[in-house]
Amino acid sequence: MKKIWMKRKKDSSAVSPVIATILMVAITVVLAAVLYVMVLGLTPTVGTSATFGTTKTIASNQVRWTVVSVSAGPALKSAVYVQIKDDTGTFKLTTTQLSTANGTAGFVYSSSSLASYTYISVGDTFSLNSTTYKTGSTLTLVNSDSTNQYCILTV
Repeated sequence: MKKIWMKRKKDSSAVSPVIATILMVAITVVLAAVLYVMVLGLTPTVGTSATFGTTKTIASNQVRWTVVSVSAGPALKSAVYVQIKDDTGTFKLTTTQLSTANGTAGFVYSSSSLASYTYISVGDTFSLNSTTYKTGSTLTLVNSDSTNQYCILTV
């Protein structure tokens, strides 16, 4: 019986197995990193700024919101700023520190107790003059550069 030996040609254009393995590992790492970034972007970030829960009452030309809950940590009064827009969306008070805004543009803030002087706390009230601010006006509490909104109160 005659054996037929086929002559193997060496193909110089192929990639060696070592380089191929290194490339596959590198591609897998890059894909894993891209997937990680995509999944990270889908999850919401947890903020550290406070959010206020309020109740609204209307009496004697005043719309008053009383803080009933504060979540995600305390809000320093010195770090809270006020924005007021009328029913047409025009700013009546631009980003102004809470202490400076108190008593201006029909806005009044009152603290529930001396113990809560440093922080906004349950029982504190925010009021707007209801003859000046019609339905659709908003009082927004934000941080100094308006990136965090603590609450939006609507007349």
